[in-house]
Amino acid sequence: MKRFIGLFFLPLLFSTTLSAQSIQYDVFLDDPGSHFFRVNMTVQNVQKSNRDTLSVAIPAWCCLYQIRDFAQYVQNVRAQTETGAPLEIRKKDKQTWQVPIGKTGSVTMSYRVFGNDLSPFGTQLNKKHAFINPALILFYLPEERNWPVSVTFHAPANWRILTAATPVPGQVNQFRAASYDDLVDNPVEIGSFVKRSFTSDGARYDVGFYDYQNSFDLNEFVKMLKRIVHEETVEILHDVPFKRYVFLFQIVDSYGSGMEHANSCVISFNRNRAQKNVRDLVSLIAHEFFHVWNVKRIKPKNLFRYDWTKENYTRALWFAEGGTSYYAALVRERAGFWTEADLLSHFAKRITQEENDPGRFVESPEQASFNCWFEKYPWYVRPENSISYYRSGEILSFLLDLKMRLDTRGRFGLDDVLRFMNGWFAKRQVGYNDSADILGIVNSLTGKNYADFFRDYVSGTKRPPYEILFKQVGLRFVSQEEKVPDPGFSAERNFDKPFVVTAVEPRSGASKAGLHLNDQVLKVNGHPTGLYIEDSFRHFPEGKWVDLLVRRGSKTLHLKYRLTFKTVKKYRLERAAALTDLQKRILNDWLAGLPK
Repeated sequence: MKRFIGLFFLPLLFSTTLSAQSIQYDVFLDDPGSHFFRVNMTVQNVQKSNRDTLSVAIPAWCCLYQIRDFAQYVQNVRAQTETGAPLEIRKKDKQTWQVPIGKTGSVTMSYRVFGNDLSPFGTQLNKKHAFINPALILFYLPEERNWPVSVTFHAPANWRILTAATPVPGQVNQFRAASYDDLVDNPVEIGSFVKRSFTSDGARYDVGFYDYQNSFDLNEFVKMLKRIVHEETVEILHDVPFKRYVFLFQIVDSYGSGMEHANSCVISFNRNRAQKNVRDLVSLIAHEFFHVWNVKRIKPKNLFRYDWTKENYTRALWFAEGGTSYYAALVRERAGFWTEADLLSHFAKRITQEENDPGRFVESPEQASFNCWFEKYPWYVRPENSISYYRSGEILSFLLDLKMRLDTRGRFGLDDVLRFMNGWFAKRQVGYNDSADILGIVNSLTGKNYADFFRDYVSGTKRPPYEILFKQVGLRFVSQEEKVPDPGFSAERNFDKPFVVTAVEPRSGASKAGLHLNDQVLKVNGHPTGLYIEDSFRHFPEGKWVDLLVRRGSKTLHLKYRLTFKTVKKYRLERAAALTDLQKRILNDWLAGLPK
Protein backbone atom coordinates (compact mmCIF):
# COMPACT_ATOMS: atom_id res chain seq x y z
CA MET A 1 0.00 0.00 0.00
CA LYS A 2 2.82 2.40 0.73
CA ARG A 3 3.88 2.39 -2.92
CA PHE A 4 0.37 3.20 -4.16
CA ILE A 5 -0.11 5.99 -1.62
CA GLY A 6 3.00 7.67 -3.02
CA LEU A 7 1.86 7.32 -6.59
CA PHE A 8 -1.74 8.51 -6.24
CA PHE A 9 -1.65 11.13 -3.50
CA LEU A 10 1.62 12.96 -4.19
CA PRO A 11 0.06 15.23 -6.88
CA LEU A 12 -2.80 16.10 -4.53
CA LEU A 13 -0.43 16.93 -1.70
CA PHE A 14 1.66 19.04 -4.07
CA SER A 15 -1.29 21.10 -5.31
CA THR A 16 -2.48 21.69 -1.74
CA THR A 17 0.87 22.92 -0.46
CA LEU A 18 1.51 24.97 -3.60
CA SER A 19 -1.30 27.31 -2.61
CA ALA A 20 0.26 27.59 0.86
CA GLN A 21 4.04 27.88 1.19
CA SER A 22 5.70 27.39 -2.16
CA ILE A 23 8.18 28.89 -4.60
CA GLN A 24 7.57 29.78 -8.24
CA TYR A 25 10.40 30.57 -10.65
CA ASP A 26 10.04 32.32 -13.99
CA VAL A 27 13.08 32.08 -16.25
CA PHE A 28 13.12 34.48 -19.22
CA LEU A 29 15.25 33.80 -22.31
CA ASP A 30 14.45 37.11 -24.03
CA ASP A 31 18.01 38.44 -24.46
CA PRO A 32 20.05 35.48 -25.74
CA GLY A 33 22.70 37.66 -27.36
CA SER A 34 23.81 38.93 -23.95
CA HIS A 35 23.97 35.39 -22.44
CA PHE A 36 21.96 36.67 -19.45
CA PHE A 37 19.03 34.75 -18.01
CA ARG A 38 16.39 36.88 -16.27
CA VAL A 39 14.88 35.16 -13.24
CA ASN A 40 11.93 35.95 -10.99
CA MET A 41 11.56 33.93 -7.79
CA THR A 42 8.23 34.34 -5.99
CA VAL A 43 7.94 33.01 -2.44
CA GLN A 44 4.29 32.51 -1.48
CA ASN A 45 2.93 33.07 2.05
CA VAL A 46 6.36 33.94 3.32
CA GLN A 47 4.97 35.37 6.56
CA LYS A 48 4.02 31.84 7.66
CA SER A 49 7.70 30.96 8.06
CA ASN A 50 7.63 32.79 11.44
CA ARG A 51 10.78 34.74 10.59
CA ASP A 52 11.43 38.45 10.35
CA THR A 53 13.96 38.04 7.56
CA LEU A 54 13.95 35.92 4.43
CA SER A 55 17.31 34.42 3.42
CA VAL A 56 17.87 33.46 -0.22
CA ALA A 57 21.03 31.97 -1.70
CA ILE A 58 22.55 30.44 -4.80
CA PRO A 59 24.66 27.25 -4.50
CA ALA A 60 28.43 27.56 -4.20
CA TRP A 61 28.85 24.33 -6.18
CA CYS A 62 26.98 21.87 -8.36
CA CYS A 63 27.78 19.13 -10.89
CA LEU A 64 31.47 19.06 -9.95
CA TYR A 65 33.16 18.47 -6.60
CA GLN A 66 34.51 22.01 -6.75
CA ILE A 67 33.52 25.30 -5.15
CA ARG A 68 32.62 27.44 -8.16
CA ASP A 69 30.74 30.36 -6.58
CA PHE A 70 27.88 30.84 -9.03
CA ALA A 71 27.03 34.08 -7.20
CA GLN A 72 29.80 35.72 -9.22
CA TYR A 73 27.49 35.62 -12.26
CA VAL A 74 24.46 37.18 -10.48
CA GLN A 75 23.54 40.84 -11.07
CA ASN A 76 20.76 43.35 -10.36
CA VAL A 77 19.17 41.58 -7.40
CA ARG A 78 15.86 43.22 -6.43
CA ALA A 79 12.99 42.33 -4.09
CA GLN A 80 9.39 43.50 -3.84
CA THR A 81 6.11 42.70 -2.11
CA GLU A 82 3.00 41.32 -3.82
CA THR A 83 1.84 44.94 -4.29
CA GLY A 84 5.08 45.91 -6.02
CA ALA A 85 6.58 47.83 -3.10
CA PRO A 86 10.38 47.53 -3.06
CA LEU A 87 12.07 45.73 -0.19
CA GLU A 88 15.52 46.41 1.18
CA ILE A 89 18.15 43.77 0.37
CA ARG A 90 21.30 43.16 2.36
CA LYS A 91 23.97 40.70 1.32
CA LYS A 92 24.94 38.38 4.16
CA ASP A 93 27.86 36.56 2.51
CA LYS A 94 29.14 35.89 -0.99
CA GLN A 95 26.14 33.73 -1.94
CA THR A 96 23.33 34.80 0.44
CA TRP A 97 20.94 37.76 0.41
CA GLN A 98 18.55 38.79 3.21
CA VAL A 99 15.19 40.53 2.83
CA PRO A 100 12.95 41.81 5.70
CA ILE A 101 9.56 40.13 5.61
CA GLY A 102 7.34 42.21 7.87
CA LYS A 103 3.68 41.47 7.12
CA THR A 104 4.35 40.72 3.48
CA GLY A 105 2.24 37.93 2.00
CA SER A 106 4.72 37.06 -0.74
CA VAL A 107 8.13 38.21 -1.88
CA THR A 108 9.42 38.28 -5.45
CA MET A 109 13.15 38.31 -6.04
CA SER A 110 14.33 39.38 -9.49
CA TYR A 111 17.85 39.15 -10.86
CA ARG A 112 19.85 38.15 -13.90
CA VAL A 113 22.55 35.48 -14.29
CA PHE A 114 25.27 35.19 -16.92
CA GLY A 115 25.68 31.81 -18.60
CA ASN A 116 27.84 31.00 -21.61
CA ASP A 117 29.47 27.67 -20.76
CA LEU A 118 28.43 24.80 -23.00
CA SER A 119 29.35 21.75 -20.95
CA PRO A 120 27.56 19.16 -18.83
CA PHE A 121 28.67 21.19 -15.78
CA GLY A 122 27.70 24.63 -17.10
CA THR A 123 24.85 26.74 -18.40
CA GLN A 124 24.57 28.56 -21.70
CA LEU A 125 22.17 30.99 -23.34
CA ASN A 126 22.76 32.17 -26.88
CA LYS A 127 20.78 32.75 -30.07
CA LYS A 128 20.79 29.03 -30.89
CA HIS A 129 19.60 27.51 -27.60
CA ALA A 130 19.56 27.49 -23.82
CA PHE A 131 21.15 24.73 -21.80
CA ILE A 132 20.43 25.00 -18.08
CA ASN A 133 21.73 23.31 -14.98
CA PRO A 134 19.06 24.88 -12.72
CA ALA A 135 21.25 25.11 -9.60
CA LEU A 136 23.52 27.50 -11.50
CA ILE A 137 20.77 30.08 -12.00
CA LEU A 138 18.03 29.51 -9.38
CA PHE A 139 18.10 30.92 -5.87
CA TYR A 140 16.91 28.72 -3.00
CA LEU A 141 15.78 29.19 0.60
CA PRO A 142 18.45 27.62 2.85
CA GLU A 143 15.97 27.21 5.71
CA GLU A 144 13.03 26.00 3.58
CA ARG A 145 14.60 23.65 1.05
CA ASN A 146 11.68 21.20 1.28
CA TRP A 147 9.01 23.64 0.10
CA PRO A 148 7.38 22.58 -3.18
CA VAL A 149 8.63 24.47 -6.21
CA SER A 150 7.68 25.07 -9.83
CA VAL A 151 9.46 26.75 -12.73
CA THR A 152 8.25 28.22 -16.01
CA PHE A 153 10.64 28.78 -18.91
CA HIS A 154 9.65 31.70 -21.12
CA ALA A 155 11.31 30.77 -24.41
CA PRO A 156 10.94 31.85 -28.05
CA ALA A 157 7.86 30.30 -29.65
CA ASN A 158 9.86 28.15 -32.08
CA TRP A 159 12.07 26.60 -29.37
CA ARG A 160 11.27 23.17 -27.94
CA ILE A 161 12.16 21.93 -24.46
CA LEU A 162 13.53 18.62 -23.19
CA THR A 163 14.02 17.75 -19.53
CA ALA A 164 13.24 14.89 -17.14
CA ALA A 165 11.43 17.28 -14.77
CA THR A 166 7.72 16.68 -14.11
CA PRO A 167 5.48 18.92 -16.27
CA VAL A 168 2.52 20.77 -14.76
CA PRO A 169 -0.62 19.55 -16.57
CA GLY A 170 -2.19 22.12 -18.84
CA GLN A 171 0.72 24.57 -18.56
CA VAL A 172 3.27 25.44 -21.24
CA ASN A 173 6.92 24.86 -20.32
CA GLN A 174 6.07 24.69 -16.61
CA PHE A 175 7.53 22.01 -14.34
CA ARG A 176 7.19 21.13 -10.68
CA ALA A 177 9.03 19.27 -7.96
CA ALA A 178 8.57 18.40 -4.31
CA SER A 179 11.68 20.39 -3.34
CA TYR A 180 14.46 22.58 -4.68
CA ASP A 181 16.91 19.66 -4.64
CA ASP A 182 14.55 17.55 -6.74
CA LEU A 183 14.03 20.35 -9.25
CA VAL A 184 17.68 21.23 -9.84
CA ASP A 185 18.58 17.59 -10.50
CA ASN A 186 16.92 18.00 -13.91
CA PRO A 187 19.03 19.77 -16.56
CA VAL A 188 17.10 21.43 -19.39
CA GLU A 189 17.75 21.82 -23.12
CA ILE A 190 15.67 24.44 -24.93
CA GLY A 191 16.03 25.17 -28.63
CA SER A 192 15.90 23.42 -32.00
CA PHE A 193 17.59 20.15 -31.05
CA VAL A 194 17.19 16.81 -32.81
CA LYS A 195 15.18 14.30 -30.79
CA ARG A 196 14.73 10.53 -30.81
CA SER A 197 12.82 8.25 -28.41
CA PHE A 198 12.69 4.54 -27.64
CA THR A 199 11.33 2.16 -25.02
CA SER A 200 13.25 -0.54 -23.18
CA ASP A 201 12.08 -2.91 -20.45
CA GLY A 202 9.08 -0.80 -19.46
CA ALA A 203 10.69 2.65 -19.53
CA ARG A 204 10.68 5.46 -22.08
CA TYR A 205 13.93 7.12 -23.13
CA ASP A 206 13.97 10.55 -24.77
CA VAL A 207 17.22 11.54 -26.46
CA GLY A 208 18.16 15.08 -27.49
CA PHE A 209 21.13 16.12 -29.65
CA TYR A 210 22.30 19.73 -29.62
CA ASP A 211 24.19 20.92 -32.71
CA TYR A 212 23.85 17.54 -34.42
CA GLN A 213 24.64 18.66 -38.02
CA ASN A 214 24.12 15.11 -39.38
CA SER A 215 27.42 14.16 -37.78
CA PHE A 216 26.68 10.41 -37.45
CA ASP A 217 24.02 7.76 -37.98
CA LEU A 218 21.26 8.37 -35.42
CA ASN A 219 19.74 4.93 -35.92
CA GLU A 220 23.03 3.24 -35.05
CA PHE A 221 23.44 5.58 -32.09
CA VAL A 222 19.99 4.71 -30.67
CA LYS A 223 20.66 0.98 -31.13
CA MET A 224 23.85 1.47 -29.12
CA LEU A 225 21.92 3.24 -26.35
CA LYS A 226 19.35 0.44 -26.19
CA ARG A 227 22.04 -2.18 -25.66
CA ILE A 228 23.71 -0.12 -22.92
CA VAL A 229 20.52 0.60 -20.94
CA HIS A 230 19.29 -3.00 -21.19
CA GLU A 231 22.62 -4.39 -19.98
CA GLU A 232 22.74 -2.08 -16.97
CA THR A 233 19.06 -2.08 -15.94
CA VAL A 234 18.09 -5.70 -16.56
CA GLU A 235 21.27 -7.75 -16.72
CA ILE A 236 23.36 -6.13 -13.97
CA LEU A 237 21.13 -4.26 -11.50
CA HIS A 238 17.83 -6.08 -12.14
CA ASP A 239 16.15 -2.71 -11.68
CA VAL A 240 14.46 0.00 -13.75
CA PRO A 241 13.96 2.74 -11.14
CA PHE A 242 12.12 5.22 -13.39
CA LYS A 243 9.35 5.37 -15.98
CA ARG A 244 11.18 7.94 -18.13
CA TYR A 245 14.81 8.84 -18.63
CA VAL A 246 16.36 11.66 -20.69
CA PHE A 247 19.72 11.70 -22.48
CA LEU A 248 20.96 15.19 -23.43
CA PHE A 249 23.87 15.09 -25.87
CA GLN A 250 26.03 18.06 -26.84
CA ILE A 251 28.19 17.63 -29.94
CA VAL A 252 31.32 19.74 -29.51
CA ASP A 253 34.83 20.22 -30.88
CA SER A 254 36.57 19.56 -27.53
CA TYR A 255 37.06 16.11 -26.00
CA GLY A 256 33.86 16.24 -23.99
CA SER A 257 32.65 14.84 -20.69
CA GLY A 258 29.47 13.84 -18.87
CA MET A 259 27.33 14.58 -15.84
CA GLU A 260 24.84 12.26 -14.18
CA HIS A 261 21.43 13.03 -12.69
CA ALA A 262 18.78 10.81 -11.13
CA ASN A 263 16.59 10.51 -14.23
CA SER A 264 18.79 12.05 -16.92
CA CYS A 265 22.35 12.76 -17.91
CA VAL A 266 24.21 15.30 -20.02
CA ILE A 267 27.05 14.13 -22.24
CA SER A 268 29.22 16.22 -24.52
CA PHE A 269 31.39 14.44 -27.07
CA ASN A 270 33.72 15.26 -29.91
CA ARG A 271 32.12 15.51 -33.34
CA ASN A 272 35.09 14.06 -35.20
CA ARG A 273 35.31 11.16 -32.77
CA ALA A 274 31.66 10.30 -33.36
CA GLN A 275 32.07 10.58 -37.13
CA LYS A 276 34.96 8.12 -37.10
CA ASN A 277 33.35 5.54 -34.82
CA VAL A 278 30.22 6.29 -32.83
CA ARG A 279 30.80 3.17 -30.72
CA ASP A 280 33.89 4.82 -29.30
CA LEU A 281 31.42 6.67 -27.04
CA VAL A 282 30.11 3.53 -25.34
CA SER A 283 32.29 3.81 -22.22
CA LEU A 284 31.38 7.45 -21.61
CA ILE A 285 27.65 6.78 -22.00
CA ALA A 286 27.77 3.56 -19.97
CA HIS A 287 29.60 5.40 -17.18
CA GLU A 288 27.07 8.22 -16.89
CA PHE A 289 24.07 5.90 -17.14
CA PHE A 290 25.46 3.57 -14.46
CA HIS A 291 25.38 6.54 -12.10
CA VAL A 292 21.59 6.10 -12.10
CA TRP A 293 22.40 3.72 -9.25
CA ASN A 294 25.98 4.23 -8.13
CA VAL A 295 26.10 7.77 -6.66
CA LYS A 296 22.59 9.01 -7.51
CA ARG A 297 20.61 6.36 -5.61
CA ILE A 298 23.34 4.34 -3.92
CA LYS A 299 24.86 7.32 -2.13
CA PRO A 300 27.55 7.81 0.49
CA LYS A 301 25.90 9.21 3.61
CA ASN A 302 27.62 12.59 3.32
CA LEU A 303 26.30 13.03 -0.22
CA PHE A 304 22.75 11.96 0.54
CA ARG A 305 21.50 15.53 0.99
CA TYR A 306 23.88 18.12 -0.39
CA ASP A 307 25.01 21.13 1.56
CA TRP A 308 25.06 23.73 -1.21
CA THR A 309 27.18 26.18 0.80
CA LYS A 310 30.43 24.26 1.18
CA GLU A 311 32.41 21.11 0.37
CA ASN A 312 30.66 17.77 0.92
CA TYR A 313 33.29 15.19 1.88
CA THR A 314 33.32 11.46 1.30
CA ARG A 315 36.08 8.86 1.18
CA ALA A 316 34.10 6.60 -1.15
CA LEU A 317 34.53 8.19 -4.59
CA TRP A 318 36.99 5.42 -5.43
CA PHE A 319 33.88 3.19 -5.45
CA ALA A 320 31.21 5.69 -6.56
CA GLU A 321 33.26 6.94 -9.53
CA GLY A 322 36.00 4.33 -9.94
CA GLY A 323 33.56 1.46 -9.54
CA THR A 324 31.33 3.10 -12.13
CA SER A 325 34.27 3.32 -14.55
CA TYR A 326 34.85 -0.39 -13.96
CA TYR A 327 31.28 -1.21 -14.93
CA ALA A 328 31.45 1.06 -17.95
CA ALA A 329 34.28 -1.15 -19.23
CA LEU A 330 32.42 -4.37 -18.34
CA VAL A 331 29.28 -3.18 -20.11
CA ARG A 332 31.29 -2.52 -23.22
CA GLU A 333 32.31 -6.19 -23.28
CA ARG A 334 29.09 -7.75 -21.98
CA ALA A 335 26.94 -5.80 -24.45
CA GLY A 336 29.13 -6.97 -27.33
CA PHE A 337 31.05 -3.80 -28.18
CA TRP A 338 34.40 -5.22 -27.02
CA THR A 339 36.06 -8.62 -27.11
CA GLU A 340 37.62 -10.30 -24.11
CA ALA A 341 41.04 -9.24 -25.42
CA ASP A 342 39.86 -5.62 -25.66
CA LEU A 343 38.64 -5.64 -22.07
CA LEU A 344 41.82 -7.20 -20.66
CA SER A 345 43.94 -4.79 -22.69
CA HIS A 346 41.95 -1.90 -21.22
CA PHE A 347 42.61 -3.01 -17.64
CA ALA A 348 46.28 -3.61 -18.43
CA LYS A 349 46.51 -0.04 -19.69
CA ARG A 350 44.91 1.28 -16.50
CA ILE A 351 47.36 -0.69 -14.36
CA THR A 352 50.26 0.58 -16.50
CA GLN A 353 49.14 4.15 -15.91
CA GLU A 354 48.78 3.52 -12.18
CA GLU A 355 52.17 1.84 -11.87
CA ASN A 356 53.88 4.76 -13.62
CA ASP A 357 52.11 7.37 -11.48
CA PRO A 358 54.38 8.56 -8.63
CA GLY A 359 51.34 9.92 -6.80
CA ARG A 360 50.33 6.39 -5.77
CA PHE A 361 53.08 6.45 -3.15
CA VAL A 362 51.73 9.58 -1.44
CA GLU A 363 47.93 9.40 -1.76
CA SER A 364 45.54 6.49 -1.19
CA PRO A 365 42.26 6.02 -3.12
CA GLU A 366 40.33 7.10 -0.02
CA GLN A 367 42.51 10.18 0.38
CA ALA A 368 42.05 11.04 -3.29
CA SER A 369 38.29 10.75 -2.80
CA PHE A 370 38.38 13.08 0.19
CA ASN A 371 40.70 15.55 -1.57
CA CYS A 372 38.62 15.74 -4.75
CA TRP A 373 37.77 19.38 -3.98
CA PHE A 374 41.37 20.28 -4.83
CA GLU A 375 41.10 19.06 -8.42
CA LYS A 376 40.68 22.52 -9.90
CA TYR A 377 44.20 23.42 -8.73
CA PRO A 378 47.05 22.56 -11.18
CA TRP A 379 49.54 21.97 -8.35
CA TYR A 380 47.40 19.32 -6.69
CA VAL A 381 46.77 17.36 -9.90
CA ARG A 382 50.45 17.08 -10.77
CA PRO A 383 51.35 13.36 -11.07
CA GLU A 384 53.69 13.41 -8.09
CA ASN A 385 51.08 14.95 -5.76
CA SER A 386 47.89 12.97 -6.30
CA ILE A 387 46.21 10.05 -8.03
CA SER A 388 42.97 9.60 -9.91
CA TYR A 389 40.26 7.98 -7.79
CA TYR A 390 38.56 7.12 -11.09
CA ARG A 391 41.50 5.00 -12.22
CA SER A 392 42.57 3.58 -8.87
CA GLY A 393 38.95 2.81 -7.98
CA GLU A 394 38.42 1.09 -11.32
CA ILE A 395 41.45 -1.13 -10.74
CA LEU A 396 40.42 -1.93 -7.15
CA SER A 397 36.89 -2.80 -8.28
CA PHE A 398 38.37 -5.13 -10.90
CA LEU A 399 40.56 -6.85 -8.31
CA LEU A 400 37.76 -6.99 -5.75
CA ASP A 401 35.38 -8.59 -8.25
CA LEU A 402 37.89 -11.28 -9.22
CA LYS A 403 38.88 -11.97 -5.61
CA MET A 404 35.24 -12.33 -4.51
CA ARG A 405 34.55 -14.76 -7.34
CA LEU A 406 37.67 -16.74 -6.46
CA ASP A 407 36.93 -16.85 -2.72
CA THR A 408 33.31 -17.97 -3.24
CA ARG A 409 34.09 -20.36 -6.14
CA GLY A 410 32.00 -18.20 -8.46
CA ARG A 411 28.94 -17.74 -6.23
CA PHE A 412 29.34 -13.98 -5.64
CA GLY A 413 31.04 -11.03 -7.26
CA LEU A 414 30.87 -7.25 -7.32
CA ASP A 415 27.54 -7.39 -9.19
CA ASP A 416 26.04 -8.82 -6.01
CA VAL A 417 27.52 -6.01 -3.91
CA LEU A 418 25.82 -3.42 -6.14
CA ARG A 419 22.51 -5.27 -6.10
CA PHE A 420 22.61 -5.57 -2.31
CA MET A 421 23.43 -1.87 -1.92
CA ASN A 422 20.66 -0.95 -4.32
CA GLY A 423 18.14 -2.90 -2.27
CA TRP A 424 19.40 -2.00 1.19
CA PHE A 425 20.38 1.66 0.71
CA ALA A 426 18.79 3.03 -2.48
CA LYS A 427 15.36 1.49 -2.04
CA ARG A 428 15.29 2.53 1.62
CA GLN A 429 16.57 6.01 0.71
CA VAL A 430 19.47 6.05 3.14
CA GLY A 431 23.16 6.66 2.60
CA TYR A 432 25.99 4.23 3.27
CA ASN A 433 29.01 4.75 5.50
CA ASP A 434 31.73 5.04 2.87
CA SER A 435 34.20 2.15 2.65
CA ALA A 436 33.12 0.67 5.99
CA ASP A 437 29.72 -0.43 4.66
CA ILE A 438 31.22 -1.69 1.39
CA LEU A 439 33.67 -3.81 3.39
CA GLY A 440 30.85 -5.14 5.58
CA ILE A 441 28.80 -6.21 2.56
CA VAL A 442 31.78 -7.90 0.89
CA ASN A 443 32.56 -9.78 4.12
CA SER A 444 28.93 -10.83 4.52
CA LEU A 445 28.63 -12.17 0.96
CA THR A 446 31.95 -14.01 0.91
CA GLY A 447 32.09 -15.19 4.52
CA LYS A 448 35.69 -13.94 4.62
CA ASN A 449 37.40 -10.88 6.08
CA TYR A 450 38.60 -8.33 3.51
CA ALA A 451 39.81 -5.87 6.15
CA ASP A 452 43.44 -6.26 5.06
CA PHE A 453 42.54 -5.60 1.42
CA PHE A 454 40.73 -2.38 2.34
CA ARG A 455 43.43 -1.30 4.82
CA ASP A 456 46.34 -1.84 2.43
CA TYR A 457 44.93 -0.82 -0.97
CA VAL A 458 41.85 1.36 -0.31
CA SER A 459 42.97 3.27 2.78
CA GLY A 460 46.68 2.68 2.19
CA THR A 461 49.21 3.09 -0.59
CA LYS A 462 50.52 -0.46 -0.86
CA ARG A 463 50.85 -1.97 -4.32
CA PRO A 464 48.04 -4.49 -4.96
CA PRO A 465 49.16 -8.12 -5.46
CA TYR A 466 48.42 -8.16 -9.18
CA GLU A 467 50.64 -11.11 -10.03
CA ILE A 468 49.26 -13.38 -7.29
CA LEU A 469 45.57 -12.67 -7.86
CA PHE A 470 45.71 -12.80 -11.65
CA LYS A 471 47.56 -16.13 -11.57
CA GLN A 472 44.95 -17.56 -9.19
CA VAL A 473 42.04 -16.73 -11.50
CA GLY A 474 43.85 -17.85 -14.67
CA LEU A 475 45.15 -14.61 -16.15
CA ARG A 476 48.67 -14.07 -17.43
CA PHE A 477 50.15 -10.75 -16.28
CA VAL A 478 53.29 -9.79 -18.17
CA SER A 479 55.50 -6.70 -17.86
CA GLN A 480 57.72 -5.49 -20.64
CA GLU A 481 59.73 -2.43 -21.53
CA GLU A 482 58.52 -0.42 -24.47
CA LYS A 483 59.57 2.79 -26.20
CA VAL A 484 56.75 5.34 -26.26
CA PRO A 485 56.46 8.98 -27.35
CA ASP A 486 57.70 11.47 -24.75
CA PRO A 487 55.81 14.80 -25.00
CA GLY A 488 58.42 16.43 -22.78
CA PHE A 489 55.81 17.80 -20.38
CA SER A 490 52.95 16.76 -18.11
CA ALA A 491 49.47 18.26 -18.28
CA GLU A 492 46.19 17.71 -16.48
CA ARG A 493 42.67 18.82 -17.32
CA ASN A 494 39.77 19.90 -15.15
CA PHE A 495 37.15 17.60 -16.70
CA ASP A 496 36.18 19.18 -20.07
CA LYS A 497 38.49 22.19 -19.74
CA PRO A 498 41.76 22.48 -21.72
CA PHE A 499 44.88 20.69 -20.49
CA VAL A 500 47.02 22.82 -18.18
CA VAL A 501 50.78 22.21 -18.20
CA THR A 502 51.85 21.07 -14.72
CA ALA A 503 55.51 20.22 -15.41
CA VAL A 504 58.04 20.73 -18.24
CA GLU A 505 61.06 18.43 -18.41
CA PRO A 506 64.35 20.37 -18.42
CA ARG A 507 66.23 20.28 -21.73
CA SER A 508 63.28 18.59 -23.47
CA GLY A 509 62.05 19.67 -26.88
CA ALA A 510 58.97 21.21 -25.27
CA SER A 511 61.17 23.23 -22.91
CA LYS A 512 63.40 24.47 -25.73
CA ALA A 513 60.29 25.43 -27.74
CA GLY A 514 59.26 27.70 -24.89
CA LEU A 515 56.46 25.77 -23.18
CA HIS A 516 55.67 27.18 -19.72
CA LEU A 517 53.96 25.97 -16.58
CA ASN A 518 50.22 26.77 -16.62
CA ASP A 519 50.08 27.06 -20.43
CA GLN A 520 46.82 25.64 -21.77
CA VAL A 521 47.31 23.04 -24.50
CA LEU A 522 44.49 23.43 -27.01
CA LYS A 523 45.58 21.27 -29.96
CA VAL A 524 48.39 18.95 -31.00
CA ASN A 525 49.27 19.09 -34.70
CA GLY A 526 45.92 20.72 -35.42
CA HIS A 527 43.81 18.11 -33.62
CA PRO A 528 41.93 18.36 -30.29
CA THR A 529 43.71 16.70 -27.39
CA GLY A 530 42.82 13.15 -26.33
CA LEU A 531 41.49 11.88 -23.03
CA TYR A 532 45.05 11.90 -21.63
CA ILE A 533 47.72 14.20 -23.00
CA GLU A 534 49.82 11.17 -23.98
CA ASP A 535 47.01 9.98 -26.28
CA SER A 536 47.65 12.94 -28.58
CA PHE A 537 51.16 11.61 -29.35
CA ARG A 538 50.43 7.88 -29.36
CA HIS A 539 50.73 7.24 -33.10
CA PHE A 540 53.53 9.71 -33.84
CA PRO A 541 56.92 8.34 -35.02
CA GLU A 542 60.13 9.36 -33.33
CA GLY A 543 61.51 12.62 -34.71
CA LYS A 544 58.10 13.90 -35.95
CA TRP A 545 57.56 17.63 -35.70
CA VAL A 546 55.06 18.53 -32.98
CA ASP A 547 53.02 21.71 -33.22
CA LEU A 548 51.39 22.66 -29.91
CA LEU A 549 48.68 25.29 -29.99
CA VAL A 550 48.72 26.81 -26.51
CA ARG A 551 46.95 29.64 -24.74
CA ARG A 552 49.02 31.82 -22.42
CA GLY A 553 46.93 34.51 -20.83
CA SER A 554 45.20 36.32 -23.70
CA LYS A 555 47.66 35.06 -26.33
CA THR A 556 47.64 31.90 -28.45
CA LEU A 557 50.99 30.52 -29.54
CA HIS A 558 52.33 27.79 -31.83
CA LEU A 559 55.27 25.94 -30.24
CA LYS A 560 57.16 23.48 -32.45
CA TYR A 561 59.71 20.80 -31.61
CA ARG A 562 60.77 17.28 -32.62
CA LEU A 563 59.29 14.36 -30.68
CA THR A 564 61.59 12.05 -28.75
CA PHE A 565 60.80 8.64 -27.23
CA LYS A 566 61.34 7.17 -23.75
CA THR A 567 61.37 3.65 -22.31
CA VAL A 568 58.61 2.72 -19.86
CA LYS A 569 57.33 -0.45 -18.23
CA LYS A 570 54.04 -1.61 -19.71
CA TYR A 571 51.78 -4.49 -18.73
CA ARG A 572 49.87 -7.03 -20.74
CA LEU A 573 46.95 -9.08 -19.46
CA GLU A 574 45.57 -12.15 -21.19
CA ARG A 575 43.96 -15.49 -20.46
CA ALA A 576 46.51 -18.15 -19.46
CA ALA A 577 47.07 -21.08 -21.80
CA ALA A 578 46.19 -23.82 -19.29
CA LEU A 579 43.24 -23.30 -16.94
CA THR A 580 41.54 -25.41 -14.31
CA ASP A 581 37.81 -25.97 -14.57
CA LEU A 582 37.24 -23.49 -11.73
CA GLN A 583 39.36 -20.83 -13.42
CA LYS A 584 37.48 -21.28 -16.70
CA ARG A 585 34.16 -20.94 -14.93
CA ILE A 586 35.23 -17.87 -12.96
CA LEU A 587 36.50 -16.05 -16.04
CA ASN A 588 33.62 -17.07 -18.30
CA ASP A 589 31.02 -16.12 -15.67
CA TRP A 590 32.77 -12.81 -15.01
CA LEU A 591 32.71 -11.91 -18.70
CA ALA A 592 29.09 -13.03 -19.09
CA GLY A 593 27.86 -11.37 -15.90
CA LEU A 594 26.96 -14.62 -14.18
CA PRO A 595 25.44 -15.59 -11.84
CA LYS A 596 22.55 -13.17 -12.35
